[in-house]
Amino acid sequence: IHTADPAIKHLPFAPSAHRLVTYASDQTWSVWDTDRGTRIVRSGGAMATGPVAFFPDDDHVAIAEAGGVALCDAQDSRVIQEVPLGGHILCMDAAPEGPTLAVGSDSATLTLLDKTLTMTASKTATLTNAGTEALKSRPYAVGAVYDAHFAPPVAGKTDAPRNVLFVDDYGFWEWDLAAD
Repeated sequence: IHTADPAIKHLPFAPSAHRLVTYASDQTWSVWDTDRGTRIVRSGGAMATGPVAFFPDDDHVAIAEAGGVALCDAQDSRVIQEVPLGGHILCMDAAPEGPTLAVGSDSATLTLLDKTLTMTASKTATLTNAGTEALKSRPYAVGAVYDAHFAPPVAGKTDAPRNVLFVDDYGFWEWDLAAD
C-alpha cells in the first residue's frame, strides 16, 4: 500500500489483518484492503482528531473526534454513534475478542466503551501497577493517558476479562478488570 495522503499519524490493523485504518494529519481517515493494496473508503463524516481503532468484526471503526469518539461503518464511513468523553483523545485499543474499546485522554481518564459506545467503566486513580502488588492506590492525579492496550489473556484463563495496560505521566500501569 502506498498513499500520497498527508502525514499518516496512526494505522492499526483489523483483527483479521485483511484491513487497516489510517488517520492522517488533514483529519481524514481511510480503510484499506491489505490483500489488494487499495483504499475501501475515505472519511466523509467523522473528522478524526486522533487515534483510530478497528472493532474485532472488521466492519466498524472507532474514530477520535474533538472531545469524544465516533463509531463508523468501515464500508461507507457513515457515522453510526457518537459519544462525548471530554478532553483530547490520545489513544484507543479494541479488545481482540470484542466488543470493548479502551480510550485514553488528556483529561487523566481511561474509559472502557462497548460497541454501542456506552461507557462500561472508567478509571482515574486506583490501578494495578504491572509487576508489583495486586492493587496499588495512587495518591496523585494522572495528567494524561498516552497509550493503552488490552493485555494478552492469562494462561488457562481465557474466559476472564483481559487487563488493560496503559502509560500515563507516572509510568506503566495495569488495570485489573477482574478486580473491579
